[in-house]
Amino acid sequence: MTEADILYQLSELYNRYWAMNQWWASISFAIIALSHFASHKLNKILVSIIIVLYAAYSFWMQRYMHYNVLIIGGLFQDLEVLKDSGIVLSNAANQYLAVTNDALTLYFIRIATFGTFVCSNSYLIYSQLNISKKTKAQASS
Repeated sequence: MTEADILYQLSELYNRYWAMNQWWASISFAIIALSHFASHKLNKILVSIIIVLYAAYSFWMQRYMHYNVLIIGGLFQDLEVLKDSGIVLSNAANQYLAVTNDALTLYFIRIATFGTFVCSNSYLIYSQLNISKKTKAQASS
């Protein structure tokens, strides 16, 4: 592969990764909105189904995004091979190689993803329990 091919593939993978993250985040915030606006219509069985489906979807998305990260790593290795072979890389390619050791960003992504997952499920459960308490309080008065 040429440098241009590798850079194009990296760009495509970053775009795919970003689109997948946006889609997953949209689903996460849809669950929060559902919890807020429709919690009075959800029973414990529906809440459990939503949590299981969201967990399965999240797990699948995280694995798929991880595979994309592995492919990106392989493309970085391909760029290194090109560089080591004596080919002078463009500034853009050198910048791609400069961020390969940026583990801090990956930690922030993982923290944000895990936090969003936990908060979405927690708010769904909280909303259901809060509605149950209100319903019991109204029934007893």
